[in-house]
Amino acid sequence: MLERGTTLSLYQFQLPVMDSQFWAAVMRWGMMFIIIIAALWAMYEIFKKFSLIEPFSAYDFGQKAEVEN
Repeated sequence: MLERGTTLSLYQFQLPVMDSQFWAAVMRWGMMFIIIIAALWAMYEIFKKFSLIEPFSAYDFGQKAEVEN
């Protein structure tokens, strides 16, 4: 394990340059994330409309299950 640590210490790590190309890449990733979330939400709404899945309100999140003695 020490050999790996010494090999890793030979590399120089630095922060990325915060230029316009960096921010363009951040915006591209952000747009892709928003599109994926919107597609998942649309699929959920379509499946809910055609009763292929139950709405989240049917699952009773946040309520504690009662334990029978």
